[in-house]
Amino acid sequence: NSKEQFFFINPKIRFHTKKTKIGNFGLSYSFQNNLPQTKYLTENFILTNYRTFNRGTNNIQQINNHSFGFYYTFNNYKKQFLINSFLLYSFSDKSYGLNSLITENVNFSQYQIINGGKLTNYNLSITRYLKSLSSTFKLSMQQTRSNNPIIINNTISEVINYNANYRIQGTTYFKLPINFKFSLQYNYSKGEFNSQISTNNYTESNLDATVKLSNYWMFKIENNCYYIKENGYLFTNINLNYNPEKSRISYNLSANNLSNITEFKDVFISEFQINETSFSIVPRYVLLNIKYRF
Repeated sequence: NSKEQFFFINPKIRFHTKKTKIGNFGLSYSFQNNLPQTKYLTENFILTNYRTFNRGTNNIQQINNHSFGFYYTFNNYKKQFLINSFLLYSFSDKSYGLNSLITENVNFSQYQIINGGKLTNYNLSITRYLKSLSSTFKLSMQQTRSNNPIIINNTISEVINYNANYRIQGTTYFKLPINFKFSLQYNYSKGEFNSQISTNNYTESNLDATVKLSNYWMFKIENNCYYIKENGYLFTNINLNYNPEKSRISYNLSANNLSNITEFKDVFISEFQINETSFSIVPRYVLLNIKYRF
């Protein structure tokens, strides 16, 4: 057994402008020292999926990471208009990466110190309250690109992953007994390895409605829809609350998964393979809760 001690200094610096007519701007830099996570230090092989075994290393080294950021915000409280945006770029001189032996039937991978990778992340969101519609709307997008080295069958290669999502969402503030929340999001991912390109995309949306039946009765319905690889899934839940006046007892009746979906399939893209996973889902059920406040 050996004992090692590490002393870290992680400096951060940030500059930002005062509020201007066109918004606020900011720049940042940080230097981060990290020790490896426990998953990189396992002594034996661990089964991570139906054909892959991973093992860690006993080589403990500190990993240095540099990060640069650019930020922009704009607030117009009179028009109830908001913009948030940031761009982050980070890189490391070395990292814990996989050295993998790939065969037709099984994969053996072991973590070791390799060259570091790069990560770029961009985010933009625009929020606006429309008084004429008594509603708030938000448009947002996020894009991430990473470049990481990997060793496959004793050959050093580079894995490039790109992920993006585009989203619109809104909330109503009607002076009515009913109000809504909704969203629509498109997700896209792409992986490149040895001139091979794998892509995946899916769409998710939701529509929720809350109805105030009276001062004591509240009804809510939630609808979540996913469209993955030409398969559509609709999950509907309802909730009814009754809170009697001057009573210590309250009641809640909920019904979940009304469409009674029992299986959900998802696709995951890793460094050199595509996995399609099937999840079992709890079938339709109804639940009654009674609460007593002391």
